[in-house]
Amino acid sequence: MSRVLEFPTSERKAVTILQQLESGAEELEELYATLDELHRQLHDAEESATVLENNYNTNIREYVKHVDISEVPLVLMQYSSEARISMNDDVITFTLADKEELNED
Repeated sequence: MSRVLEFPTSERKAVTILQQLESGAEELEELYATLDELHRQLHDAEESATVLENNYNTNIREYVKHVDISEVPLVLMQYSSEARISMNDDVITFTLADKEELNED
């Protein structure tokens, strides 16, 4: 005996689509919750970085009071948002921004 295939009726299609919509809504809700948490973590990390950068800048300013700025390793200067680099005749010079420069930034 042969099997008869039923063509989907409008009602069946509607049920299938509704199931897909409900499943999609659940997945989207989970993803949105994940995104909200990641945004919160990013915001917290940015705030922590700002505090750490300010402390770092304060420490580097204090350090150059005790040693010549040319003695500060490049790797340490690169993390200071107040460090300025200039190059003349293949000579690299580091300075720290003064208060006026910082206010302009």
